[in-house]
Amino acid sequence: MKLTPAWRNRLRNLTTIFLVLTVVAIIYTLVQWIRSEPGSFEPLNVLFFAVFSVASAISAWLSRPNNVQPPASSEIALAETPAFGPLRRQITNLFSLEELRVLCLDVGVRYDALSGDTIDTKAASLLAYAERRGQLNKLMAALQQERPHVKWPIPNTLQNFYNLRRNVQATWIDGVLKQSVTDEIALELNLTLEPHALTRKVAYVPGQAVKPVEKEVPQLFTDFGSLLILGEPGSGKTMTLLQLAESLLNAVQENATLLTPVVINLSSWANEKKPIVEWLVEELWQQYQLSREVGQAIIQNNQLIYLLDGLDEVAEVARDSCVQAINLFSEQHSGGLVVCCRAAEYEALQNRLNLGMGIHILPLDKAQVDAYFQRPELALESAYKLWQRDETLQKLTQTPLFLSVITLAYRGLNQENLNQLNTEAAWQDHLYCHYVAEMFKRHPILANSNYDQTQALNWLTNLAYGMRNHDQTIFFIEGLTPTWLPETSLRQRYIWINRCVSGMLFATVSFLVVKTFVGTLFGVIFGILSSILSIFLVSRKRNITPLESAIQKHLMNSLDSSPRKLLRNTRRLFFRISFLLLIIFLAGVVLIEPPTYSNSMLQVSLVAILLLALSALLLGILLEVWSVLIQFYSLRWLLDRFDVIPYPFQISALTSYLDAMSERIFLRRVGDGWIFIHRTLLDYFASLHPSNKGKTEYERSTF
Repeated sequence: MKLTPAWRNRLRNLTTIFLVLTVVAIIYTLVQWIRSEPGSFEPLNVLFFAVFSVASAISAWLSRPNNVQPPASSEIALAETPAFGPLRRQITNLFSLEELRVLCLDVGVRYDALSGDTIDTKAASLLAYAERRGQLNKLMAALQQERPHVKWPIPNTLQNFYNLRRNVQATWIDGVLKQSVTDEIALELNLTLEPHALTRKVAYVPGQAVKPVEKEVPQLFTDFGSLLILGEPGSGKTMTLLQLAESLLNAVQENATLLTPVVINLSSWANEKKPIVEWLVEELWQQYQLSREVGQAIIQNNQLIYLLDGLDEVAEVARDSCVQAINLFSEQHSGGLVVCCRAAEYEALQNRLNLGMGIHILPLDKAQVDAYFQRPELALESAYKLWQRDETLQKLTQTPLFLSVITLAYRGLNQENLNQLNTEAAWQDHLYCHYVAEMFKRHPILANSNYDQTQALNWLTNLAYGMRNHDQTIFFIEGLTPTWLPETSLRQRYIWINRCVSGMLFATVSFLVVKTFVGTLFGVIFGILSSILSIFLVSRKRNITPLESAIQKHLMNSLDSSPRKLLRNTRRLFFRISFLLLIIFLAGVVLIEPPTYSNSMLQVSLVAILLLALSALLLGILLEVWSVLIQFYSLRWLLDRFDVIPYPFQISALTSYLDAMSERIFLRRVGDGWIFIHRTLLDYFASLHPSNKGKTEYERSTF
C-alpha cells in the first residue's frame, strides 16, 4: 500500500503524538511501580512497551520513501505548496477549460491525465504536475505569453531560481569577470577543438587540432551540450567559463524555461570525496545559500547547468577519482556540464571525461603581444625591449594573465629595473614580486590602520598557505578550523589547551559535588575519573553535533561585539544552558522518589540507574557546551597570538582587511568569501611561507 505525501504526513504526525503520549505513560507507570509494592504495574508496563514498539514500527514504515506515491490529487499538492493558492485562483478566473487544454499543449502536458473535472481542480493538478516535473518555469512563461497584462504571482520554487541567478550574477559576473585584471587587455583568444581528449570516439579530421574554430564558446556549448575547456595557466580558462555563464544568464533572462547556470570550483571535492550530487548540494548551500532540500530537488530535476572550474586544483591523488565521479554524474543527470582544467594536468590523468566536446585555448601569438606592447598609453617601452630579446619572457606573455600583470607591474620602469632571468618560474616570481610592490605603491596602507605592509603580506602568505593546504579556492571566515594552525606544535598546543582546561574544570566540579554528598576521598577519586573522561571526550574526533553547530553560530554572531560584551554573552550562554540542565536534573530527582526499605532490590537498583543515567546525560551535554567554548576561543587565541590570521575575534575588522587586499587586486570578493585573483598568485604567496625552504632572491629582498 502506498500513501500520498499529505496522508503520509498526517499519519506520521498522529503517530508521533501517540509515541510521545506512550513514553509519558511508560515513565508514569515506572515511577508508580517504584513507589508501590512489587507486582502492581508490571502488566501495564508490558502493555505500554508493546504499544510503543508497534507505534515505532508504524512510524518507521511511514518514513520509507517507497511507501509514498506521487500526489494524484491537486488539492494534496497545493496543501504542501501554499504559494500556489493565488496562482491557482488566477488561472481559474482567467482561463476556461478549453483554454486550459490549449495551455497544456503548449507546455507539453497531457490534459486528460490531469485529475478533476472543474477548472479549479484541473488548474491545481496542472500546477502539481509542473512542480513535480520541474516545469514551473515553462508553465509560467506560457501563462505570461497568454495573458501578458496580468501580474502573475511567483511560486516559491521559481523565487529560488531568481535568487540563485542574482547570486551568480553578483558573485561571479559583477564580482570577478567585470573586475578581472585581464579585462584591460581585450585580446581575442583563439580556440581549437580537442575531441580526442574525451572518452567518446570521434572520427579523425586532419588539422582539426591546429585550426582555430570560428564559433564562440556559447555556440559550441549549444552545439555539444557539454564542454571541457583546456589551457595553460593564465590562458583565460576561468574568464572563458564566466563569459559563458554571463551568456547563459542573459539567455535565461529572455527565456525563463532555460536552465540556470551555476559556477562552482572543484577544489573542495577532494576533502570528503562525496558523490557529486551530495557535494553539489553542500556547495549550493555554502556558496549560494540554497537550502539543502531545495538544492537536492533542483539537481534531481536537472534544472541547472554546472560550470565546474579548477579540476587541476583538486588534490593530485584524488583527481582521477573526481573524473570518475563527474562521469557517473553526467550519465545520471541531463543538465548541461562544463569543466575547466589545465592542459598538462589533464594529460597526466589516467581517466578521461565523458563530455560532448573538448576545446583548447591557444596561447597568444607573437603578433598580438607585439601590437599590445606598442600601445603608447601603456608606457611599456623598457619591458617591450626586454621582451624582444628574451625568449623566456616571450613564452610567459603568451597568456593574458601575465601580460596584464606585466602591464600593472612594469609600467614606467627603466631598463635598469628589469633583470634578464633564465627560467619561466624565475620570471613569474620576479613579475609577481614587482606586481605586489606596485599595488602597495598605488594603494599604500593608511596611517590609521592597525597593521603595516609587512604584516599585511604576512597575513596574505598565511591565508594562501592555508587555502592551498585545505584545497580551497574560496576562503570563508566560518571555515577556520584547528588545521589552519600552520605548525604541528601549534596544533598540539591547541589540543593540550582543550584537554587541560576541560580536565581541570570537570575535576573541580566533580570533586566539590561528590565531596558534599559522599566525602573527600570519593570526591578526589571521582574528580580524577571525570577529568580523565573529559580529556578523552575532548580529544576524540567526531562529527559536529547540532548543539555544537548552534553554539558556534551564536558565538560567531557575537564576535563583532566589544571584548567585555563578548565575554558577557559567552558567560550568559553557558549559565543559561547550565541552569536549564540543573532544572531538568532537579525535576528528575523530584519525579524519581527514593524507594523505601520495603521496596525490592530491583526497584532500588532501577532508581539508582535512572538517576545515574540522568546525571551522565546532563553532564555530557554540559561537557559538550564547555568543550565548544574552549575550542572556539583557544583556536582564535592561537590564531591571534601567532599572527596567523588578522583579527580572528573581530569579523568586521577581518572583513575590512580582506576588502583592503581586494582593493589592491590581490583578492576578489565572491559572495561571503574571498578568492585570489588567480591560482598562480595564491601559489606564489603560499611559496613565501616559512615552511617552504627554497626562495628566490626577489622574494628574500621583498619579504
